[in-house]
Amino acid sequence: MVVWLAHALVPDASAGASPPTAGQEAGEPGGAPETPIPSRQEAARTAWLSTVVVYPVVVLYFVFGLTSVLALVFIGLLSMQPDFSAGLKAGKALIVGNVAGGLAAIVAYELLVMVPQFGFLLLLTLVAGLFFGGKLFSGAPAGPLFGMAFSTLLLVIGSTTSMYGEADAKAWERAVQITAAVVYLVVAFGLILRLANNKETAHASE
Repeated sequence: MVVWLAHALVPDASAGASPPTAGQEAGEPGGAPETPIPSRQEAARTAWLSTVVVYPVVVLYFVFGLTSVLALVFIGLLSMQPDFSAGLKAGKALIVGNVAGGLAAIVAYELLVMVPQFGFLLLLTLVAGLFFGGKLFSGAPAGPLFGMAFSTLLLVIGSTTSMYGEADAKAWERAVQITAAVVYLVVAFGLILRLANNKETAHASE
């Protein structure tokens, strides 16, 4: 409801953009970017890969009764992007964004310890939102990293101000779990795709 209200008060200017005119490429000013639609075969292959990658982790969590599900959530989300296995670029961005947000949360937490007032918390959140929001929409290549960092900042500060806990411990715990999820996905996708490619090559050579 808060997101709906925010979009109603501050509508997206690009939402009402007109479709590209004749001779105008998608992605140019006024043009709408085209999202390629995967074929049924590609969609089925993506679903199969995601299931094979996520299922062992789900079983592991149930067997050992693990309660810290952050890594499992990120594995489930990122497994829907099979091209994620092509390299560590996406994973590195995720790790850097969350570590940066964790460091910002530690600084914010220490400031709140010195000034434990609700008004100061609101002011600190406003300043952080203006800073990270400005960087996010600056158009710079590293802009999305600031969005991840601000999300991490809000999550860590929210969890440490609503209950007893240290922000630094929660920030590093989050970074470690996301790093483990990224490493697992890269290794699992790389192994499965290599085995699948070897099998296809063997069939083609017969």
